[in-house]
Amino acid sequence: MAFPLAVLAAGLSFAVARRRTADFEKYRATVDLLKDELEQVKRQISSGDFVETALPAEGEVTDVRPRLTRSG
Repeated sequence: MAFPLAVLAAGLSFAVARRRTADFEKYRATVDLLKDELEQVKRQISSGDFVETALPAEGEVTDVRPRLTRSG
């Protein structure tokens, strides 16, 4: 009985670790995108060209936090 529980626990732990890694990669991608946008804003400000310019990635940044859902 203990062996199947150990296998189940290992499987669940593996699944949780994969999900955590995927979530981290989403956060990392968002941070990288925001860094790029910040550099663009810095360049625009330093060149004085910041009147009514839109960032190319506008609207692409999404909330990557997992959503809490209720079933039932």
